[in-house]
Amino acid sequence: MKVAIVTLIDYYNQGNRLQNYALQEKIKELGHEVDTIGVFALRGLGGAVEFGMHVFFTPLYKRMKRNKILSNSMQNLILVENYTKKKLDELGKNYDAVVIGSDQVWNPGFLDYPYVLFGFFADKKKCMSYAASFGVSKIAKNRHNQYKKGLEHIPYISVRENEARTLVNEVLEKEVNVPVVLDPTLLLTKEDWQKYASPYPNKPKKYILTYSLMPKKKVNKYIKKLQKETGLEVVNLNKGRDKHFIHTSAEFIDLFLNAEVIVTNSFHGHAMSIALEKPFISFISKKSTSSRVSSLLKNLGLESRTSESIKKEEYFTLDYTEVNKKLAKMREESFTFLKNSLKSIENS
Repeated sequence: MKVAIVTLIDYYNQGNRLQNYALQEKIKELGHEVDTIGVFALRGLGGAVEFGMHVFFTPLYKRMKRNKILSNSMQNLILVENYTKKKLDELGKNYDAVVIGSDQVWNPGFLDYPYVLFGFFADKKKCMSYAASFGVSKIAKNRHNQYKKGLEHIPYISVRENEARTLVNEVLEKEVNVPVVLDPTLLLTKEDWQKYASPYPNKPKKYILTYSLMPKKKVNKYIKKLQKETGLEVVNLNKGRDKHFIHTSAEFIDLFLNAEVIVTNSFHGHAMSIALEKPFISFISKKSTSSRVSSLLKNLGLESRTSESIKKEEYFTLDYTEVNKKLAKMREESFTFLKNSLKSIENS
């Protein structure tokens, strides 16, 4: 079959690029041809934002540009911001199946393109979601009807966290079977990611790696304390002034693989630490995206890795024996959902 992945595109956010690549690879593993139909995450301002970053913030522009080149070399990406409804409908006819996900494709803040992100451009019988996320714990009542119409267009729904399953049932106003599956980045093994990785030049011999999507005073204070205690250099992957800021998603994996410990408040910071079997310290936010992280940690028995719970002697050690057993089972269940859903679409 010819399959389209529908997802958000964010060349700055490494987790976004990695989840898209991972889902593509697992679908290709089933013998299908795969394209990605993308909605730019900055909501239609792609060109203006990219130009602004080039003028005012060169490091970010360079990172986005390098990631764009890498993504285009490994995937067939089709950005649809300027597509008319007619052009989208024509595009939909080219595919036998449409897989919506992963990442925050149903986040109210990004849902400016419901015609794409709910798969309306394709026949209903072709549509499924894999590990779709809302990124929030509540949907405003005045948007329930929009979400209900969208979800009713997707016969095979899976989500990425427990709260998303609750939201689907709440919006549809009935109990439906909604599997909670792994983020695509966790479907690939450590060995898979090692093959994807590209050596990052001039990295320190030993370092603490931090990956926080938003500036957090609490995280920064903790890292300074950790640096003082250990004497290790800090590599900050989301600090524009850090000399290691300009990296591709392939170099991102290399930096994770070689870190002594990862300090993160990002969902994909957690996911990649786990996939690569690295010790990490979690800063779970109590705000909108915390459910994604807490669901993952709870399902894998890793709640003790939070900054509030972890002991000093555990910073640089993490036995993944039991985690990998749970992860292997979850991988099998998640991949089975993907495989069976695509098979059902093919048979229909």
